[in-house]
Amino acid sequence: MSSVHLLQLPPEILAHIFMNLELQDIRNLMFSNKFLLNIILTNNSLWKSICKNQLLVRSSSDNRKPIALSCYNRYRISKNWCSGVYRKKLIIQHQVNYMPWLIFYDSEALLLSEGSELKCFPTDKKGLPVCKESSWKLESLPVKRNDIRTNDISRFVVKDNLILCGNRDGNATMYKFDHIRQKPTYLCHIRDCIENGLVEVSTVEMITSPANCYILTGSMYSSNLAHWKYEIDETNSKVSCCCKYSIIIHRSV
Repeated sequence: MSSVHLLQLPPEILAHIFMNLELQDIRNLMFSNKFLLNIILTNNSLWKSICKNQLLVRSSSDNRKPIALSCYNRYRISKNWCSGVYRKKLIIQHQVNYMPWLIFYDSEALLLSEGSELKCFPTDKKGLPVCKESSWKLESLPVKRNDIRTNDISRFVVKDNLILCGNRDGNATMYKFDHIRQKPTYLCHIRDCIENGLVEVSTVEMITSPANCYILTGSMYSSNLAHWKYEIDETNSKVSCCCKYSIIIHRSV
């Protein structure tokens, strides 16, 4: 009676054998031999049978580039999420306690507000922010008030190469950029957005179109929602924002 070594079997037969094994046995085989490891990792039919009726990650969407993941990697990432397995890394630390707002923009940069400054930190090849030194930073325009409020940035949004910042002193500022890692240029400053500037701007939003840009500013301390139109006077190249109307939001008790 002749005997055949396991590694001499065709890949199709090996794949059929693997499908009848327990997950722990498959894991042990992966660590036993590089040849078996390669067959197991590239066998999508095997991992599809293991992943049946389980939650799996999908390719990224929206503005980010789609990432093609193998069945094994989709199962591995989903299993880590379900089991709470992750790596913890400290990317930035402040000496002062801030209330920051951050946006991870298209996996290219991390935008982070630190007090009255908006900073941009690039990402490395693995997609992790490199916070040793910022690519650029902006200081929000100060407005003198008769209270203790500062010009700290409370909220900002990024849309269509525009950045809109809402400040605690009741103002908002808009910038434009060509590339997120290049310092944006100043466009306009909206003063006294809500309640004549008596309350902070705690939420902002932009509605953009090829012809116009509309801005919404609101505050958690006011029931008013201001609607602004961003305009460019082509005769003298002046940029301005005029308030179109204010909406009163009735809150149910």
